[in-house]
Amino acid sequence: MWKYSVSALAWHLSCTTKLIMRGTPDPEVKVLSISPTESDAVALRRILSHTAWSLEEARTLAEALGKLAENPAPVILCNYRLADGSWRDVLAETSKLPHRPQLIVASPLPEDKLWMEVLDSGAYDLVVKPFQADDVFRIISLAWLHWKQQRKQRARPAHATEIREGRGQPAFTTHTAHH
Repeated sequence: MWKYSVSALAWHLSCTTKLIMRGTPDPEVKVLSISPTESDAVALRRILSHTAWSLEEARTLAEALGKLAENPAPVILCNYRLADGSWRDVLAETSKLPHRPQLIVASPLPEDKLWMEVLDSGAYDLVVKPFQADDVFRIISLAWLHWKQQRKQRARPAHATEIREGRGQPAFTTHTAHH
């Protein structure tokens, strides 16, 4: 069963819309592609060629972890299966990082079950292969904006977080007189 309510989905859609309205990501966007197939890398290079974004490529989980240790990427596009693991392993490993990248899972099949599993596990989204340029560009843009927003929120002082979550505000109560 999916763990999100309709109101949570509406909130997410509203936040996503606000992020889109703020514009597309800065040229500093870095994407790490993890895929055993050269055709995925070729397609991503073609899709991102009109941007100033940088694309790092890895064929295995081990290679990707080495690249992330050297130079973290805010967005990862990962094939759902890898020679030495899967997207779940990538998510587990990147969850240990101080600024966890947004993980987009690539699958050849648009399976609802996989999509729900991806979202429920904390990955950002699922994209279907073969890649459609507008879908990939939109999802990477939104993932990067989401990563940037989370990073800003984590950088706020603890007091700001407490107030935003309602813990720093005085309680408001009303008293009614009984006659």
